[in-house]
Amino acid sequence: DILYIADSYGSLHQNDIKYYLNLYNKKLNTASIGFHLHNNMNNAYSNYEYIKNISNDINREIIIDTTMFGMGRGSGNLQTELVLIDKKNIDLNKFIKLLEFIQDFIKPIYLKNENKWGYDLDYLLSGYFKMHPNYIIKMRDLNISMKNRFFLIKKITEKKYKYNYFDKNIIENIIIEFMEKLL
Repeated sequence: DILYIADSYGSLHQNDIKYYLNLYNKKLNTASIGFHLHNNMNNAYSNYEYIKNISNDINREIIIDTTMFGMGRGSGNLQTELVLIDKKNIDLNKFIKLLEFIQDFIKPIYLKNENKWGYDLDYLLSGYFKMHPNYIIKMRDLNISMKNRFFLIKKITEKKYKYNYFDKNIIENIIIEFMEKLL
């Protein structure tokens, strides 16, 4: 019923969105098209705006999901509260209740170190290189410094590994190869 496009690396640009929307609009019979926008490169909201503006040209339902305070793994997702502000005739009382809920229940989760999500230089690079974020997570789990994470990302991309899907062997091999540099 719905073909969902997940911007897994948070790297989709407006020309990418236009391409996929046009492609799927031509190929699908009656299915709706959905978008799940990650925020690796801080473009989830601008992509939402773009989709909203061009969806009038497409004769099918377009669904864009959101999460409160952008909650989600890694860089997070399109923020519900930003999308609601964009709506005309917003019910101010309901909007304030949502913000109170975020303040009371979501932000405490966010502020715990083990649960942080949001904009981050690691995820920016993951988005830019269209690299699976598990590479970043693995480097963080191993307490590899930010400087060395940048170094390893550069080496992974230079070696032209297929890094858009996570492969534990790639990260383990690259760490072993450059262990002396990392120490």
